[in-house]
Amino acid sequence: MFKTKLVATSLALAIGVVGVGGSLVSGMGFFNFSSYTNNFQLTVSASFTPSVVTTSSHGFGLTPGKNVKQAYVWLKEGNYDSGRVYSPTAKNTSDSNLYEAVTSKVNNPFSTATSGYGWIYF
Repeated sequence: MFKTKLVATSLALAIGVVGVGGSLVSGMGFFNFSSYTNNFQLTVSASFTPSVVTTSSHGFGLTPGKNVKQAYVWLKEGNYDSGRVYSPTAKNTSDSNLYEAVTSKVNNPFSTATSGYGWIYF
């Protein structure tokens, strides 16, 4: 399981309703994890394509030589804990659809948020 930290500071309060956000961890391709924050919402997602065999160049803590059948993400901030939020489960390794696990919550700029993700293989 991998984690990333989302931090909202008093700067976010000073910005007000303008809403500044950015991807803290992201990637493109067959496997992805991203965590995004702005003044109003925290969002975490992980996606995968089951038909693609993982390699060491894919990153995201994937085990090389395997096919992913399910992903999960989690998000914690203050007293809030989403627990693991799972993607749909792929039925077989020839499935070329994109699957995604995603969760989000209203941002509390006075709390530090952490998030993470994981992969389940065939």
